[in-house]
Amino acid sequence: MGLNIVKLNNPNWSANLAEACENLQIPARVSGDTNIYANVEFLSDATVDEATLTAKRDELAAEWSAYNYARNRKKAYPSIADQLDMQYHDKKDGTTTWEDAIQAVKDANPKS
Repeated sequence: MGLNIVKLNNPNWSANLAEACENLQIPARVSGDTNIYANVEFLSDATVDEATLTAKRDELAAEWSAYNYARNRKKAYPSIADQLDMQYHDKKDGTTTWEDAIQAVKDANPKS
C-alpha cells in the first residue's frame, strides 16, 4: 500500500512511524517523537518489529520525495482559466502558446 494522492500532494507531509503504522493498517498510537520505536503503542494484538516499521517509513518517504516534481508542476502551471484562454487564442491565431507554456513547466520540473 502506498501513499494516497492527498498525502502525495501535501508539501508539509512527513514520513514517520505513525504514518508507517497507518499504511500497514496496524492500529497504534505514537506519542512524543514519532520516529522513535519505543514511543509506538500498539492498540491491538498486531505488532510489527522496529526494522519493518522503519523500512516502511523510509519507503513512504522515498515515494513522497519521488513525487516532488508533480507538487512543483502543480504550483507552476498557469490557472485553468489562463490555459483555456491560451488554447482559444492558439486555435484562433494558429500559435502554440499553451503547448509552449506547459512544456516549459515540464522542462523546469522533470520527473527524474
